[in-house]
Amino acid sequence: MSSGRGNIPLSTVHYMELTENPRDAHRKRAADAMALLSRFVTMAPGSKIVDEELALELNRRLGRPAFPKKVTKFGIGVGFAFGEAKRMVLNGITEENRQELETRLGMSVSEFEASANATTEYWVLRGPPGTLRSAIPDYDPMRPGASRTISSPVSAS
Repeated sequence: MSSGRGNIPLSTVHYMELTENPRDAHRKRAADAMALLSRFVTMAPGSKIVDEELALELNRRLGRPAFPKKVTKFGIGVGFAFGEAKRMVLNGITEENRQELETRLGMSVSEFEASANATTEYWVLRGPPGTLRSAIPDYDPMRPGASRTISSPVSAS
């Protein structure tokens, strides 16, 4: 792995199981290892893969659907894992504002976006620390419907 030639992709199960762990130190160590080994490469939701397999089998047996939809199996980030691939992108910036922002940041806008996305990915994987969990009203990752809430579309642009 240190050669950068492989990774172990994350799935929705990794995110959900890690979120359930109430021990901050354990979650941090696990998130650190998962981030290193996966580089935030994630697998498509199982439901999308099953839908594709079902469509392919129906096509094989019945000829319908005529053109089964192909599902991308691997992507980047928690959004992809939960079926809503979104990344933070700065938009609406004039060229003049872009140059000023890059000067202040000491990096390009695309480097800033990549850094912000990587930081977000890590903190979503790690989950909120206990001090924040107690401050989030009704925070309970195991409540009914939590996975629907997590995977509901969020505007990233």
